[in-house]
Amino acid sequence: MLCGLLLIALAVVIDVQATPVLPAQFTTSFDLRIYGSNLGPGWMQFSKDLKGMYTNNTQVVQYLNQSLVFEQVYTETAIYVSFNDVCRPVEGTFYDIFGWLVGASFVGNETINDRRCQLWKLDTSHTNFSVCIDAASRPVRYRIDLDHYPNDQIYDFGLDFAAASVVDKSLFVPAQDCLHAAPTCHDRTDNATEALLAYIFHPENTTGDIGNQDVADELGDTVFICSDVLDNHTDFDSYALVSLYNLTVVTNWAQYQQCNEYPGVCLGYGGPGVGREASYGVYPNAGQCSNNTEVGNWYSLPKQGHCQQGDTMGLAYNCTWIIEERIKTIDATCLLKQHGMEASCRAERMVPFTATRAILRKAFESDDVTQGGCPNVVPHV
Repeated sequence: MLCGLLLIALAVVIDVQATPVLPAQFTTSFDLRIYGSNLGPGWMQFSKDLKGMYTNNTQVVQYLNQSLVFEQVYTETAIYVSFNDVCRPVEGTFYDIFGWLVGASFVGNETINDRRCQLWKLDTSHTNFSVCIDAASRPVRYRIDLDHYPNDQIYDFGLDFAAASVVDKSLFVPAQDCLHAAPTCHDRTDNATEALLAYIFHPENTTGDIGNQDVADELGDTVFICSDVLDNHTDFDSYALVSLYNLTVVTNWAQYQQCNEYPGVCLGYGGPGVGREASYGVYPNAGQCSNNTEVGNWYSLPKQGHCQQGDTMGLAYNCTWIIEERIKTIDATCLLKQHGMEASCRAERMVPFTATRAILRKAFESDDVTQGGCPNVVPHV
């Protein structure tokens, strides 16, 4: 659910020598946008010699009136992303972010952020790279365009970009809590279960496919749907349906995993436990074990923990969640347009999204459009 924050590590086969050469070690401030969202100001330290990169950035989540501070550590063996005291490994390793320049082509001169610069580009089958470099050999804007989620990443570098003869090596060492999964919540009886009404906003032809996907309670999904609307992501995500499930889950909550795409791919240490966090992880430890009623809950459903009817539920049995019933699947157009949830998101723009949440609830309470309901559009089998 959470939008991605990483420079994409891609190997590019190149054999053409190009002119631009940037320092092997540098530090710089930057402003980051990914997938059209402003992820705020940040700072970067890079060393090709030490094969390490460190970045941090601060994202203001306006609809939650909270800020998230992200840190990313790129090493030769893994990439670690942390925010609000939660650290996860993600796919990839350190790479030379400007190594592709050796094969780049000069495109022309541009003015970006009132800075005159030369634009260089390299297009590959799945990724297009570009960087605009000023007369002082400082990158002004670095852009990566992908053919999959997230589709673009834009770094606007500051005037403080500078070669570094010495870097802080400690920044290239992940914190100890990055090297293992957070423990499950200790304030829960082992293998206790409870019913969970779980919503998911999803593309067509994926109904029932909730393994390795993220779901939410009513307020959590209101926050997610509104954030997707306010960030203008819904069309690109191809979200067309909203489904409501009645689940039984083991409540020894694990660390939440960020799951995207179909089939689902999750970021984190894995394991069978149902992951839990406050919407956008805005509370300490991302709200894994806390009361998150003011902002809603997000849950991750690992395939490893999916139960079949009759299975014994528990972490030790790799059985932590089961679908008791898909209550209903509705067309997102009915919800967002016909009943005005999109307009309500834009009007309220802030949790608790009282009026907006009521629109979501009514859509599932009735099939009668005149009463705020939306009909089921996917037959039960």
